[in-house]
Amino acid sequence: DVTGVQDGALPISVAPNLNSVDAVDVHVKLNLVYWSERQPNVIKRLNITSGKVENVSTDSNIGQIKGIAVEWESGLIYWTDNTNRRIEVAQLDGKNRRVLISKDIRNPLGIVVDPRKGYVPAFYMIEGFP
Repeated sequence: DVTGVQDGALPISVAPNLNSVDAVDVHVKLNLVYWSERQPNVIKRLNITSGKVENVSTDSNIGQIKGIAVEWESGLIYWTDNTNRRIEVAQLDGKNRRVLISKDIRNPLGIVVDPRKGYVPAFYMIEGFP
């Protein structure tokens, strides 16, 4: 019996050699874990079933990612780029990346997407403290 473990699940290390992780989200149905790292700024994903780790963002024009939201209904991933002050979206594999918001945005940190809202997702950003 392991203290704090529910339903027989054991804590495991799913991705070795992580470097300054800022944001994490999961696509439960596809067994994918997404996260952002610094140095270099990158978004990666791990297929829990196969153990394969892939880069989702490969563009050098990506800043520090402070928030990630995987939207499972549409198959999109959203993120906040704190360095470039914008919110971006791409397919789950990083293709068809585009900027959604880049004007009048300051210190975008966290992001949540509500798939029930349809075409226009709901964004909730937390402004940084001084």
